[in-house]
Amino acid sequence: MKSVIAAAVAAFVFAGAASAAGRGVHTFAETPASVAPVYNWSGLYGGINGGLGTSNKCWGDPASPATAGCDTTDGGIGGGQIGFRLQTGRLVFGLEAQGDWANLQGNHVDPNNARLTLYNHLSGLWLLTGQVGYTWNAALLYFKGGAAVTRSDYSTTFDGIFDGGTGVQEQWNGNVGVGFEYGFAPHWSAGIEYNHLFMDGRVYTVGRPLDEPVQFNGDVDLITARVNYHFN
Repeated sequence: MKSVIAAAVAAFVFAGAASAAGRGVHTFAETPASVAPVYNWSGLYGGINGGLGTSNKCWGDPASPATAGCDTTDGGIGGGQIGFRLQTGRLVFGLEAQGDWANLQGNHVDPNNARLTLYNHLSGLWLLTGQVGYTWNAALLYFKGGAAVTRSDYSTTFDGIFDGGTGVQEQWNGNVGVGFEYGFAPHWSAGIEYNHLFMDGRVYTVGRPLDEPVQFNGDVDLITARVNYHFN
């Protein structure tokens, strides 16, 4: 009897092995680990910006060491930018043009004439800069530098009444800055940027009652938030 049971078990095992061999052996491959997407900073981009600006504007006579006083101009700015970047490895190179409306205003009483008040208003600025940056996938830290242009309007009042003294200053000079940008979607990025504009003294003629050359000095500092769309 035992021999019959042993023979039956052996036959069952053999039949199972043969069935498995006929169906083939199934194996399970490892699921590949997910790979983080690589953000691409190369290509054309454009966007908008907005923030704050400040400048310490001084009036003076180019023929005399005496000054007509200084005041702090500050206010909001806003506009847009367009540029192109090329990424090679972790380095990013770029060129950008930026134009902004501005409303930086200030005034002060002439220390040489208490009846005369001097007003200045920075109404616009333009930047053309090169960039070099370092990226960690979707994060980009960059430095920039190039040319800057500002447009300022000047006027005077005498005893609180506008006296017709006006002037317009469009000034070219240099700019340096630093920014951080983060790609939060495949074609979108947002960031923050600081710029310093070197506005060395320039001589302009302001109309009556001055009717004489006036030298204006005052660098400009800007801090803006930015949003860009990337066409790559």
